[in-house]
Amino acid sequence: EWLENIEGNDPWTTDKYISLEPRDGGKTRVPTLHIQQLDGTMTEANTNHEKSTIIATSFFPPPPANDFIPPNVIYPEPVAQNAPFTAAEITCATVKLSRYKTPGETKRKLLS
Repeated sequence: EWLENIEGNDPWTTDKYISLEPRDGGKTRVPTLHIQQLDGTMTEANTNHEKSTIIATSFFPPPPANDFIPPNVIYPEPVAQNAPFTAAEITCATVKLSRYKTPGETKRKLLS
């Protein structure tokens, strides 16, 4: 349907889309990473293995040496779990909803 309604520069854009190899539009590789070490020196990560190691350690740093949890902690009793909603409760709540009300706290309606 979109192809039937193209006009202006759209044929050129369409040709560009059709001619390209399918892809997600993202970069095909991670660029060289520049890392500042603790002593202030800069190093580069060029290989995929080096880059993946740097990225993994930045997202998942090692655990702290001290966990800061006092020994022999007494935790309170867990809160009782709520019973799941019944189908009747869900139906009762949804029947009260306005037909064109948007989700959330706003007072706007989808259609006026």
